[in-house]
Amino acid sequence: MKIREAKFEDFEKIKELCVRNNLKVNKINKEVWQNFPKSNEFENVPIGWVLENNEKNIVGVILNLYMNYILNDKTYKAAVVSTWAVDGNYRNESMNLIFKWIYQKNVDLLVDNRRSKRSSKILKSFKFKNVPTKDYEKTLYWVLCYRGFVKSAIKKKLKIHVGPLCVIPAIILKFYDLIMNRNKNYNLNKKTIEIESFDKKFDLFWNNLPKNNKFMAERDSSSLEWHFSRGIKKKRISVLALFEENNLKGYIAIMRSDNKDIGLKRMQIVDFQTLSNDVESTNNLLANAIMYAQKEKAHILELTGFGKNIREQALKTNPYVRTLSYSPFFYKIMSEKLKNVISDDIEWDASLFDGDGSLDAID
Repeated sequence: MKIREAKFEDFEKIKELCVRNNLKVNKINKEVWQNFPKSNEFENVPIGWVLENNEKNIVGVILNLYMNYILNDKTYKAAVVSTWAVDGNYRNESMNLIFKWIYQKNVDLLVDNRRSKRSSKILKSFKFKNVPTKDYEKTLYWVLCYRGFVKSAIKKKLKIHVGPLCVIPAIILKFYDLIMNRNKNYNLNKKTIEIESFDKKFDLFWNNLPKNNKFMAERDSSSLEWHFSRGIKKKRISVLALFEENNLKGYIAIMRSDNKDIGLKRMQIVDFQTLSNDVESTNNLLANAIMYAQKEKAHILELTGFGKNIREQALKTNPYVRTLSYSPFFYKIMSEKLKNVISDDIEWDASLFDGDGSLDAID
């Protein structure tokens, strides 16, 4: 048995490994690694590690994505865990693969934002911490199609297909929400523009975005293009921008993330930024996102993470709240230079942007 650094020419075999282990994979997008705008800064960071058996067949993998973070005008390198799969006969080597990721060098930060309850215990044993974003384990969501939502909820809970019988509980839930005044406390007085690429207005926006004592993944135009362009082309991600006199005031990115096992058509808010955290811009972006998701026939729109200002405005619309029994977002500081500047006064308004969930690294 041997663990070595992964190479781009391994990706076809890695895809076959993922398929064997019931991961729904069409391809591994090596352009995610190749086209990272600051890839020269990560030349000494592996794209991942593979486990080979004695016949030199790839029987395990863990992949490593890159992301830059900014804190008070300083840049820090993060490694984001991606695909982790091991063939059944070699599962006893699984931990050796994750050790390679946990103990890697030449990065300032490790990020893992898609853990299960069981694997979160493993990370905690290696002194990973939950992201400091308050209430990250609480997902806010708005029901946009009651019949579709109720149908999928019944299928999830009772494991049965109810068909037309879901109409009555859907009507009851809609009437209940009407009484509770859900989805009403927002103003749609400015329309957003759906954009398909990121120009210099986004660089100006990034430069003007308040960052003092905030730990943020980099969001200049090239970073946003790298992060979202594949999803936009495949109609999986939509970015709605709010302008005032041709100046970008804010944007919201939403991603299609259906749960096909229960028939739930879902969209998730991936990124949400405004220049001044003002109530009007936040409300307008949120309202436009809700209307857009409804137009796309989504059953629900979800918001996970983000900071106090966005969550407070979102909560005013009286959404539903789903709470996990654990927080799925973990991080570990690796470098002394980052340890020396991180404190309780630093904000990190983490979201689904922080990680690989919206990157289309794997199809």
